[in-house]
Amino acid sequence: MKKNLLILLTAIVVVAAGCKKDKDKDKNPDNNDGKIKYLTKVTETEEGEIRVFILTYDNKNRLISYNLQDNTEAKIYSYDANGNLTKIESKTDTEREVYEVAYTNGVPTTGTRKTYTGQTLKSNETIQYTVADGRVSKIVMKEGNDDPVEYVLTYQNGNLSKMDVTAGEQTFSSAFTYGTKKSPLYASLLKYIISPGESLEFSSKNELLTAAITLGENPGFSSTSTFTYDGDGYPLTGKTRVSGDDHDTVLKFEYK
Repeated sequence: MKKNLLILLTAIVVVAAGCKKDKDKDKNPDNNDGKIKYLTKVTETEEGEIRVFILTYDNKNRLISYNLQDNTEAKIYSYDANGNLTKIESKTDTEREVYEVAYTNGVPTTGTRKTYTGQTLKSNETIQYTVADGRVSKIVMKEGNDDPVEYVLTYQNGNLSKMDVTAGEQTFSSAFTYGTKKSPLYASLLKYIISPGESLEFSSKNELLTAAITLGENPGFSSTSTFTYDGDGYPLTGKTRVSGDDHDTVLKFEYK
């Protein structure tokens, strides 16, 4: 399994189971005197295998796609007329996952998550959002008569610091620490998290240094990352080591 720094913690979603609006740019913390850089390319190297991700933006600098260069993996982001992020569609050759969200007065309230194999609907979950202090603090997902899966999100200093997951009698927890420089996706921070799988990528202003997953009372896995930076504090390269591995995943970041 790939340990790409930007998608590493989406594993907890598998186990358990705008972009900033243009008008919100003034809420981007520590905007470095306006030196905002938009991530356009991520090159990932792991054990000699190279994967290149390309990010594209609309004319309002909102992220609209985040694709593997050969398009075998893709994420597409859609917005409503008010600039709210309303849909995230993730695709591989045969699988597709679609989050859709409804807003009330600019705040996410309900949604759905659907998964497909080919054109066949495989799952259809409802989503309820709880927002406190301007942040999504809880996401509850449920399919039919199954037990709901509850995600409780905790923030500290502008970063997602903890995510606790309850799925029936199973519990999962993840804890994160950060540096003092910028996240590679600093310019595209989400005002509201609408998908647990997007939580790290778009919710934290600083660069992720450590992550630790526990399964109930048992350790799951952990990761440690180091970076080099440009003069404005944006990561240029990164190395991530996951517990149990004997190699690093190496990342290179490019911006516009």
